[in-house]
Amino acid sequence: SGSVNVTRSESSDKCGGYLWSITFNQADTYRLQGGGIPLLGCSFNNLSGRKPRCSVNVTSDVSKQLRSKSHVFKKQRNGVWEEQAFLFPHRSQRQDWFGYSVALDGYIGVVGAPNRDVVNVNSGAAFIFDLRFVAVSFDSGSYIGLEGESIEVKLQRKNPQLLGQQILGLTTIGRNANDDMQGLLNDLYSFRSVELFPLGKSSIDFLFFNTAFGRPGGNTLWIDGMYDYRAVSDFSSIDEVLMFEKNQSNLSVFITTTKDQVLEKPDENITLQLRSPGMFASVLGDLITTITLQDDNDDFGYYEKLFGEDAIEDNHFGSAVDILSSSDVMIVGSEWASVLDTKSKGFIKSGKAYIFTKNATGKWTQTSILLPDAKNVVAGGRFGASVSICKPYGREDITALVGAPGQGKVFVFAFNAEKGQWELQSELSHIDIEVASAPSTMMFGEKNAVKILGDVAFIGAASTESVFIFRRTFSSDQKRASWT
Repeated sequence: SGSVNVTRSESSDKCGGYLWSITFNQADTYRLQGGGIPLLGCSFNNLSGRKPRCSVNVTSDVSKQLRSKSHVFKKQRNGVWEEQAFLFPHRSQRQDWFGYSVALDGYIGVVGAPNRDVVNVNSGAAFIFDLRFVAVSFDSGSYIGLEGESIEVKLQRKNPQLLGQQILGLTTIGRNANDDMQGLLNDLYSFRSVELFPLGKSSIDFLFFNTAFGRPGGNTLWIDGMYDYRAVSDFSSIDEVLMFEKNQSNLSVFITTTKDQVLEKPDENITLQLRSPGMFASVLGDLITTITLQDDNDDFGYYEKLFGEDAIEDNHFGSAVDILSSSDVMIVGSEWASVLDTKSKGFIKSGKAYIFTKNATGKWTQTSILLPDAKNVVAGGRFGASVSICKPYGREDITALVGAPGQGKVFVFAFNAEKGQWELQSELSHIDIEVASAPSTMMFGEKNAVKILGDVAFIGAASTESVFIFRRTFSSDQKRASWT
């Protein structure tokens, strides 16, 4: 239901027929109900003439896209045309046909929108744009600066004597860009949050991959009266107006960054773009640049973020952790990590465990990856679901337990100080677990179910409501160990 607008072509075609156009003014109703515009039928029973005919087709269907837009391209020195910007009306209107016609002369562009609602429904409009922004560019597609410094970004303008005085906007885009910016990106790129961002990612994440957080008047270690221990104030965001004076060809702006005490890996980045009314810079052109904030290897930190060097999506790195602070050693499980054998056969969710040590500068670095022996690398083993690490009192040796509940086993690793490497010492299980039809259901060595203290290992198996205790003994020469 709803009103419609009906128009007829002014003159007939060569056969004497007319073109009738019907616009559904309440098209939003159909879109929200999940259906399309109902296709009208037609009958030529009452038409006169020789072989009368009629047909119905949809000229412009209901779209979820909120904006039409025009694209601005510039020919580079290498002869390649590169997209520089989008042009669009300030107020979004579905089906305004913006871009149906275009004209260009010098730095003036005109874009027609014959379906635009101005005087009344579908009265149409033409938009005029100042395109002098294509003569301006950043002198580099990317910049690198050390956190805590002011980073100089340079702008250059061609043929300034022809352009006269020129005003442009300059905006930083951080990961926490405001709702207006997020909404504009959704409109321009026809993003649909439900479809493209199921994991809570925003259009900024999807388009720019920005990781740095900006704050108006930022460059501060205090946010809302609280010390910024999370390092969410990375730079002072700007949204300001720049002016090129007549005959001026160069401008510089400075981006102020925050020196925090948090080690950030990988280095964070910011997007900086030029703005003009009705124009949004394309990520492919010269009106946009990226700034990488290099971490200054903070002398101390309130926390660090660790990654497995080969960790990928869905590895569940961090599924289990334990630390031996007296020896500056940490173990991290990654129970869903996949492992390739010598024939490049993949074992899905076989699992891994990572060893990190703290170096002389106080930074944690990955030093080893622990894996069971080849016959125990199996799909679904979930090696790394539980971990524990210990250094017996009065001794220098370090021992780690790694649970693989998918196999019903726990593996013992010992650090060989002479060789400087971790070695598989034993695998622990129990006859009750081994004879079970499905060892993985016994929950032997499941999360939070392993612990080593000195030469004693405690392993829980929740399904059997039991805790199994294993003791380590050494041969007389202390070179061989056995667990019972």
